[in-house]
Order: sequence, then structure tokens, then C-alpha cells
Amino acid sequence: MPALKHSLPHLIHGLVLAIPALLMGQFSIGCSALLILWVLSSALESPHIPSTRVGLPPIELLRGPLLLATLWVITLSPTAHGSIPLGVTLLLGGSALRLWAIHTLGSGFGSGLTPTIPLTGDGPYRGVAHPSEWGLLIKTSGAVILLGSAWGGLAWGLAVALPSALRMRLENRALQRATVLQSVPEPPALRSS
Repeated sequence: MPALKHSLPHLIHGLVLAIPALLMGQFSIGCSALLILWVLSSALESPHIPSTRVGLPPIELLRGPLLLATLWVITLSPTAHGSIPLGVTLLLGGSALRLWAIHTLGSGFGSGLTPTIPLTGDGPYRGVAHPSEWGLLIKTSGAVILLGSAWGGLAWGLAVALPSALRMRLENRALQRATVLQSVPEPPALRSS
């Protein structure tokens, strides 16, 4: 029974993603693949992502609904020009990069913009800044390519890529402030003996 308890939110997530496509008669093999892969990757990522949303900028609070809306547009506007192999590869690759980034930071990974641990150069952070964000971008672009959705591509650009770019910019500023604060020596009067 515990496995069902942990699986239920992800099954509901998949159902919510599928409802518009089912109602509009747009459910296809590509749509099935997208939903299965999305739910599985979300199930792997979610135990490592803190659920707190306190103190987040408004754009961060909108990310979930914007992502859901983008996936609805993708599933409702598929074309015959989608590429299942490329889409699946990007979806899985983006998920793997995101999961690796989350795992590397461990308990230091969070939804907020304030760093909770020192900067790291381990794992994917060795080669790329913001690998979790890049993983999300790659994963969602895979969904667009999987179903060949032009409208989904437009929705992806507006609802996923722009907020991700903004988040990376805000995160860079927060990291720069934290780095500056860490490098400022403590005044002698406050140093412990």
C-alpha cells in the first residue's frame, strides 16, 4: 500500500495532463509516450524537491500552472511531423540532467532563489551553470518535438523558456550577493575568540 500512496499524486498528475487530449480526441501514441515519460520522470524528481513555496517570487509560483498549460497545448496540437525518437531522447536526457543536478545538491536543492549551501563544482555543476533549469528546458523541448507541436513550441518559449531565463538571472544575482557576503571578513569585534 505505501507504493500506491506515493504513486497516487503522479497518477493524478498524468490524468490531469491527459484530460484535454482525451476530451478532444487527440490522444495518440506520441501523447501516450509523453504522458508516461513525464509522470515517471516527475515521480523520480519529486522526492528530492522541497515542497515549500514560501518566499518565492511571483513568477516561481506560476511555473507549475504555466508548465501544465504548455503541456496541454502540446498534447492538443500535435502534428504528423513529430519525432518520437528525438523527443523521447530529449525528454529522458533532460530528466536525467535535472535529476543529477538535484541529487548533487541533495538537501541544498530548493525552489527558492537564496542559496542554502556553498557553491559547488561537483557533478553537472562542473560543466554548466543551472543544470536543473537546463534539464527542465531540454525535457520540455523534448515534449514539443515528440508531438511536433508548433503551438506547443510557442507556448514553450513563452511559458517555460522565458521564466527559466528569468529564474537563472535572479539566481545568478542571489549567488553573486551570497558570494560577496561570504568573502567579506567578519569585523574584529564580532569574531569569536
